[in-house]
Amino acid sequence: MAAKLFEAASIGKLSIRNRLVMPPMLMGYGSAEGYVTQRMLDYFEERAKGGVGMVIVEAVGIRFEGKVYPYFINCYDETHLPGLTQLADVIKKHGATAAIQIADGGRNTREELTGERPIAPSPIATHKRDQPRVLTTEEVRAFVMRFVNAIVIARRAGFDGVEIHAAHVYFLNQFLSAISNIRTDAYGGSLEKRARILVEIVEEARKHVGDYPIWVRINAEEPGEENGITIDQAKQIAQIAERAGYDAISVSSGGSHYEATIGSMYFPRGYLVPFAEQIKQVVNIPVIAVGRIDARLAEQVVEEGRADFVAIGRGLMVDPELPRKAQEGRYDDIAPCLSCLNCVHRGVLRDTPITCSVNAALGREAELKLLPAETKRNVLVIGGGPAGLEAARVAATRGHKVTLVHSGEALGGEFRLVGAAPQKEPILGWIDYMTKQLAKHKVSIRIKTEASAKLVEEIKPDVLIVATGPEGGGRQGRTSASPKDRVVRLQDVLAGRAEIGGRVVILGDDAMAAETADLLSEQGKNVTLVGAGRKIAPAMLNLIRSVLLKRLSDKNVVQMTGTQVGAISATGVEVIGKDSQRQTLAADTIVLGNAYKADTELLSAVGSKVSALYLIGGCRRAGDQQDAIADGYTVARLI
Repeated sequence: MAAKLFEAASIGKLSIRNRLVMPPMLMGYGSAEGYVTQRMLDYFEERAKGGVGMVIVEAVGIRFEGKVYPYFINCYDETHLPGLTQLADVIKKHGATAAIQIADGGRNTREELTGERPIAPSPIATHKRDQPRVLTTEEVRAFVMRFVNAIVIARRAGFDGVEIHAAHVYFLNQFLSAISNIRTDAYGGSLEKRARILVEIVEEARKHVGDYPIWVRINAEEPGEENGITIDQAKQIAQIAERAGYDAISVSSGGSHYEATIGSMYFPRGYLVPFAEQIKQVVNIPVIAVGRIDARLAEQVVEEGRADFVAIGRGLMVDPELPRKAQEGRYDDIAPCLSCLNCVHRGVLRDTPITCSVNAALGREAELKLLPAETKRNVLVIGGGPAGLEAARVAATRGHKVTLVHSGEALGGEFRLVGAAPQKEPILGWIDYMTKQLAKHKVSIRIKTEASAKLVEEIKPDVLIVATGPEGGGRQGRTSASPKDRVVRLQDVLAGRAEIGGRVVILGDDAMAAETADLLSEQGKNVTLVGAGRKIAPAMLNLIRSVLLKRLSDKNVVQMTGTQVGAISATGVEVIGKDSQRQTLAADTIVLGNAYKADTELLSAVGSKVSALYLIGGCRRAGDQQDAIADGYTVARLI
């Protein structure tokens, strides 16, 4: 089935080696001044080497004041040519097609970044942004030429084609959408008039670059928005774009509900493909589909003719070699994306460069490159959670002899328990991938084995890596929970080791507590979450958190914040609210939240028996899977 996905295909006159596309994603690896950096070159070159058909460089600006992100690179004057030329060259030298997306933030820019008030089609501010200045008709025409100028520069830099960004919340979509365009001149009113700027850009560009490949990215819809773009309007926009001379349509989704653009694990795989399929039915030019697509689904989409090209974004951030592995049928070797959105949470939404939960080398490809170990060592890893799994994988990949000891019944530790919550299947998929990688690299795995000084003496490691996690985390073998215990731990609930009554009080307000409430309420339990903080799951990315909290609300889970726990009695749990009022919550089962504490007994017992000991993951610091995996990668890379 993979054959068609890896056939050559065309956009306009542009021949592309296969139908897999890396879409544009804001990574933050450029300079604050808007120029290409070595970090950016390394990142894009690594993806081009992996066998993808076309790499589309993230949105580049047509003016300095149009950026929405501190590290937005630019494409509007001669000074940008050297860096852009280097970028096109490193992509093309590995056989990939080099394309670039051109954009402007419009009303979505910020004065603190640009020094200027945002501009927009109409005097309508976007969420938490300054009131924009409305462009005159003459200024809109000038913006048409700004886009054309950027297209000319991109072509001079050696890019094989250009994508015009008219999707999400960017400038051109602000014209297309009736939400943000209430103009009464030639650029407002009917859909045809709102699309006029899009038409003029390609018509004017053809005068300067001829049949140079130019395509457009549009929103299939603006979900949750009154008067927003609908799929029917998107079909009309696609037809207008085709008539105007665009060579392809890339179909995304967007608006102020950003979660629909990037798709967390709460969105099904390929959730935007049906939109691409509908648009393909009304145009005769190629259509690019996107939206939580993995390699197998990409093959299916192309084989079934639902789209001409398939874009995989975060999958290529996680594993640059995804295309080559898929083409060779090595699906078990493709590192999976968790769809956890930590990349967005820790990156774009915080104005910092993108990082990844499961690829510690993302954006640091040259700096953190794995090399064979100069001296092969006997390495013992204690703990089979995310940190331990990654440490074992990396150490074995580099040529060390590795033994992994885990006290639980299955690898994954507490992370496996997190994966038991609804919609968290990608976590279990990642654990399965890691387990297969350890087997492939001949890591000796001992499960249901307690770490001890005697064990260390038996294995005689040169290097000991302790990755036991927080107290109790991932060490399921030590639990003393009885199936009929009235007070149980989160871990016992998620592992299915506890018998749960009909009325449940969960003492905790972090993400794991909220997800446990989700699980139990799915089972028909009457659940109350009690937390001392100001809100439930405060560290969780809002895009995911909002979906999770709505699920809890829809299932009548009571969420109590700013609440202290008093006595636990035979009848229930005493809680003290913000107003110091006390009440007792009736409970058949009380679920206790997490405690973070290093296993000092273990460290004392084995610390003197090895020449090098490392603490990684949760036993070293409180953090999430990204911190744990980064610890494992970093230590194993250095030993």
